[in-house]
Amino acid sequence: MSTSHRSCLTTVVLLLLPTFHATSTVVLVALLWYPLQPPVDVLYTAVGCGVFIDLDILLAGDDLEHGHRDLVTHSMLPWLCLLSVAPVFPPAFWVAVPVLLHLTVDAMDGGLRPLYPLSKWRVRTVPASTAPNSYISRLADYYLHNRVCAAEVVSAVLATLLSWGWDSSPAMAVVHWCGLATLASVLLLTAVFRAAPSLASGAV
Repeated sequence: MSTSHRSCLTTVVLLLLPTFHATSTVVLVALLWYPLQPPVDVLYTAVGCGVFIDLDILLAGDDLEHGHRDLVTHSMLPWLCLLSVAPVFPPAFWVAVPVLLHLTVDAMDGGLRPLYPLSKWRVRTVPASTAPNSYISRLADYYLHNRVCAAEVVSAVLATLLSWGWDSSPAMAVVHWCGLATLASVLLLTAVFRAAPSLASGAV
């Protein structure tokens, strides 16, 4: 298996785990429906779109610094266009808004080109990573940022608390436990990478 295929496979597997994109979308939907419980179809549509937009990494190359974030699927432009039809086609709202939230988070992390293909201008709110171009190094570099870890923890806790009073159906139970699982995975990964910071530098 080639390096690019291994990177894609690793990313797809990690996408199936609880992520900040999932918990932040749960928080968004919960707040928009508060104090009511959001419908299952709305919640799952939103979370699915908010997470699996990253599957466009299958269309990207080996460049983990930019890669899939340089594709039109990671541009805000098409999703803003989709959002504009929400007044006449409401489901578009629950597709476009979670993706736009995802892209906003990405802009604060590794950066993206929000107006592509009209412009190649890149927005980035944190310095470019100096970690080697390998997925494990990028992941380690991510979890060594205090603000990133704090955002992950806050999002997971809020998702857990906001979904606490929802019904006990299996569909809603998955969402509730997703918050707890995310919190546990963030704490575990942070502990691992802080105990072995050499992972971020590619020294091991």
